Amino acid sequence: MNPVCSNQKEMPLMKGAIAVLLVILLALAAASVFSTGSEASSGNCGKNVTWNLENGKLMISGTGDMYDYEYDPTPWDNKAINEIVVTGSPYNIGRYAFSGCSSLRSVDLGKVQQIGEGAFSGCVSLTSVVIPESMKYIMPKAFSGDSSLSSVTLGSDVRSINEEAFAGCVSLKSISIGNSVVTIYSNAFSGDSSLSSVTFGSKVQTIEMEAFAGCVSLTSLAFPDSVMGIMTNAFKDSVNLTSVTFGTGLRALGNNAFPVTFQDKDGKAVTNPLFLAGHTYKYVSKGILREASDGPQKCGDNLTWTLNGTKLTISGTGPMNDFVNVGPWGTEVTEVVFDGAPTTIGSKAFSHSSLKSITIPDSVTRIENGAFQYSAVGPLNLGSSLTYLGDSAFQGCENITSVKIPSTLMTIHNGAFYQCSKLSELDLGSISYIGDSAFAGCTALKSVTIPEPVTTIEYGAFQYNNDLTHVSFGSKLKEIGQAFTVQFQDKNGNAVTKAEELRGHTYEGSHGVLRETGDTPVPIHVTGVSLDRSTASLNVGGTLKLIVTVSPSDAADKSVYWETNNPQIATVDDSGNVKAVSAGTATITVTTVDEQKSAYCVVHVSAEPSPTPTPSESDNTLLYVGAGVAIVIIALLALLFMRSRGKI
Repeated sequence: MNPVCSNQKEMPLMKGAIAVLLVILLALAAASVFSTGSEASSGNCGKNVTWNLENGKLMISGTGDMYDYEYDPTPWDNKAINEIVVTGSPYNIGRYAFSGCSSLRSVDLGKVQQIGEGAFSGCVSLTSVVIPESMKYIMPKAFSGDSSLSSVTLGSDVRSINEEAFAGCVSLKSISIGNSVVTIYSNAFSGDSSLSSVTFGSKVQTIEMEAFAGCVSLTSLAFPDSVMGIMTNAFKDSVNLTSVTFGTGLRALGNNAFPVTFQDKDGKAVTNPLFLAGHTYKYVSKGILREASDGPQKCGDNLTWTLNGTKLTISGTGPMNDFVNVGPWGTEVTEVVFDGAPTTIGSKAFSHSSLKSITIPDSVTRIENGAFQYSAVGPLNLGSSLTYLGDSAFQGCENITSVKIPSTLMTIHNGAFYQCSKLSELDLGSISYIGDSAFAGCTALKSVTIPEPVTTIEYGAFQYNNDLTHVSFGSKLKEIGQAFTVQFQDKNGNAVTKAEELRGHTYEGSHGVLRETGDTPVPIHVTGVSLDRSTASLNVGGTLKLIVTVSPSDAADKSVYWETNNPQIATVDDSGNVKAVSAGTATITVTTVDEQKSAYCVVHVSAEPSPTPTPSESDNTLLYVGAGVAIVIIALLALLFMRSRGKI
């Protein structure tokens, strides 16, 4: 036989055999894998409790307690479990029995009465749990760290929720505590940052330390009358609370139980649990909840307020109370209606409020410190009677674009319009004083005209207003601190900083440098005034004209006005003519309109008229001489008459 031909015939046979062998091996491997995946495993996990794991489903059945696995490994592979079903009536799920079952998605607890410590802790894929009606106790850390757990239904017979039972369940949004729960233990729901709704059963008596610490999404709480104690830091970090209702049974309140301050209707802090009991507190500002009540509430001796949605109505007359942070109506107010005649707007009354606009009634004479501080108010009408505008009254009101100061207001106090960054139109009326930082940070201002009466502009009044292009100073300016950030220069480019150099001049420019423009004459002001006499005596009915002299003689405005302090004694007209009316003393005052310089004359009025002079003995000679002359004249006339008749 040809060896070559023999080999050629054997090669195909060998290749076929190898192929058949590979197919067999692959089939065996597949069968082995299938057999391993579907292999059931089982055993005891309690004296009368058994387990069976098949295809990721763990069955627990029997009666009595399961074993604890706090220190011993579980007989099943925790990572292979995705479903647990409990049948029969096991009393207790053992400690840490299913801890770290990262693939577990479904749990049916059957008739279990107690969940042991850490039994389901770290089951990060578990999304919902129904605690059966048979359940009595949820032990510490039972579901702690179950980060996907978003729904928990508690059976009505659960009596206690122990320490850290649901701690770190960051997806849990709501929880309803059954009517059998007496105590919610420390840290039971701590760190549940998505928890926004908690309903307490009718038998809860105690909420222990930090039970709800870190529950930052909580906004509303209502405690039943059964709650007697809320311990230290119980609701630590629940800074977004807007409503809290306490039951009538409250007797103990631990330190910092809540991260908010509770206030009575007058804005005073309430810390005594006996005074909190039975009351509801509503949000007024960040961290402040104030006692709520129905109907009109007082905000002044003769003022009341009512809130309908976000519309606030203030009724009555007289001054408004001052407040610590904001008025009792809170910061959500968008509209204010004044039904009456309030005379003041209280301190911090609308601080940080959502007001869009405000018209101050003409009855208001005072706006107190911080009244509208950091509010959303935009269009602004200050009324016609305002005489006082307090510190920081409109500080940080970024929506104010224009301000017109009424003629009745003489002083702008410190920081009144500080950081009103959109303020671009400013009419300062007839003010005479501008306080520290009054308009600092009003970066939209381009032009400022300082009124003629202004004598003082304090430090930083227009600081940081770097876009000013026009500033005009009145002629009475006497004091100016480092009021402006922009630099003023005279016509030669020299820096001008003193009041006496700035007054009466106008400056224009850009980029923070403004130069004097034109020849602006500075008027000469009055330095003094005097009368031609300081005292005078008159009888009743007598008159006197007082002569006034104004210094210097070339003063721009020499006009004066006259006054008497006692018109029943003496009167004076606009020309200085004095008339005595009755006995007594009156002071006549003359005052210059410019600079308000004054001089005085004290007038003493006597009740007796001036006596008729009585001739003295030394005057008799004149009388006799006069009589003699008269006799001679008469005799001569008689002789002439007789002669003309021819009788002589």
